[in-house]
Amino acid sequence: HSFRIAERGSLLFFLHDDKSRQQPALMVRDGDRGEPRTLFEPDAIGGPGRHAIYQQAVTPSPDGAYVALAFAEAGGDAKTIALVETASGRVVDGHPPKTILPTIAWAPDGSGFYYNRNQGPFVDAPDRMTCAEGVYFHRVGTTFDDDHLIAAKGWDEAHVSLPAVSGDGRFLFVGDLSVS
Repeated sequence: HSFRIAERGSLLFFLHDDKSRQQPALMVRDGDRGEPRTLFEPDAIGGPGRHAIYQQAVTPSPDGAYVALAFAEAGGDAKTIALVETASGRVVDGHPPKTILPTIAWAPDGSGFYYNRNQGPFVDAPDRMTCAEGVYFHRVGTTFDDDHLIAAKGWDEAHVSLPAVSGDGRFLFVGDLSVS
């Protein structure tokens, strides 16, 4: 498992797997003694065992109010990004186009996050997007259709762009990774 416990203020975010689930669920607990509750249950999407959380892309916002994450159909390369509101456990703002190797980097003020829309030859034709591939910014409270392209991918289709925000929030770095 790549995702470990993430702490934001008094909130602890973690994945939990037990015999009642076919895939781990994203949980949250308030402090050391708080009662854990489910934030995102992949078994609830299309039936047990059909979807799984992509653990490398589970990223709580700086204040813990939201968690941006990605999930995939079992055995599939394409992932779907979702934004989960911590207080309610609801998925908000819809979903962007499917992507591969999703990477999420929150703005320091929690107003939104950078993420990559990369498909290359890995996403089936019916799920392919019509917009440019690259790094986008999603502002919380808007639809993913309103997201702004920040850095277009200017290389061949077997590469992905990976966003990262500097510790002080002043810089956005975009890495290039070959997936061929």
